[in-house]
Amino acid sequence: MKQNSNGKLKPCPFCEARLVLKGNDIQKYYSHPLEPDCYLKHTVFLVQDLERIECWNTRFTIPLQEWISVKEKPPKEDVEVLVYNPSESDEEKMYTDYYGYHLGDLDEDGCKNYRFNGAVTHWMPLPSTPKKGINEMSSR
Repeated sequence: MKQNSNGKLKPCPFCEARLVLKGNDIQKYYSHPLEPDCYLKHTVFLVQDLERIECWNTRFTIPLQEWISVKEKPPKEDVEVLVYNPSESDEEKMYTDYYGYHLGDLDEDGCKNYRFNGAVTHWMPLPSTPKKGINEMSSR
């Protein structure tokens, strides 16, 4: 395992602080400056711990999804998705739901009416679950 291409540690992903190289000739280590509000302020690891260095330098990005209008493109039937319902209170406008036949939902011709429960106007797919190994690296 290698450090990033320029051989240096990336700054803290939360506070942008640079880790400080400390220690003596026998043992050197990286230490996070004590930024009062940073979640990682007590981070310390040895210079030779390349696995932790690689983990520190890894940044995960989540691609942003765009909201999709239910009128333009409804989701697949019986697939759980994130929905937006503007008629709900501010705390409950977004929630997960399934698009599909709800009991008693028949259109004017007596056919099944596929829709969301409620006044949902937009939806987006749920993100995939975390890959194995992400939590294993960060819990060391």
